[in-house]
Amino acid sequence: MAGAGSATEVIGGALPLLSRTEGRVADYVLAHMDDVPRLTVREVARGSRTSTATVSRFVRHVGYQNFSDLRLAVARERDMLVGLDERESGDVEKVVRPSFAVGVSAIVLDPRGRVLVGEAALDGHRLLSDDVMRGETLEQAVQRLVRVGSGLEVAGVDYVASRYVPRSNAMVACFACQSSVAGAATAEVAGGLSWVPIDKALLMVNRGSLSHWFLECYRRRGRA
Repeated sequence: MAGAGSATEVIGGALPLLSRTEGRVADYVLAHMDDVPRLTVREVARGSRTSTATVSRFVRHVGYQNFSDLRLAVARERDMLVGLDERESGDVEKVVRPSFAVGVSAIVLDPRGRVLVGEAALDGHRLLSDDVMRGETLEQAVQRLVRVGSGLEVAGVDYVASRYVPRSNAMVACFACQSSVAGAATAEVAGGLSWVPIDKALLMVNRGSLSHWFLECYRRRGRA
């Protein structure tokens, strides 16, 4: 986990240790602090003209466990800055409370019943996941994250399980859904994404991870 200090201080302190491409990610994040809490890994990669793998490496190298932790740190910093501005201007002081996030994970299935998993930096594979944006239902968030993360459209979004994550103060709900794109059963959808049988997926993801727990819940329901 990143040491003490704001996200700006943590990233700024790590700049000399970053590669050239990771430095582009750092520059983009620092220039778009107001937007980062609402962006996905893929959107940051696109904005910084890098790859999702580079963004994941950047997140780890500056000291955060994952992209969600970085977004939470940025959101907290922006809240605190707003509070300071209000105090200095003489307006009513804003009380900064810990952020509570709601996230979703997606077990995406192809017509052959295989599961879509993505490669995660340094810790095997994972399911597609993201935070729920303001105004979205959970089902809409699942459809968005799969569309943005893989380019696929999904149908039949079906609740699997949910779990509270104390470290990031977030509740994450998992949904299973079917890819509705003809030809979605190809072995590779995009960089780092693969269709694999659920038994293989359980071997690819970390046993103690949230993705592994969701896959186990899904398999226990007898749907795989």
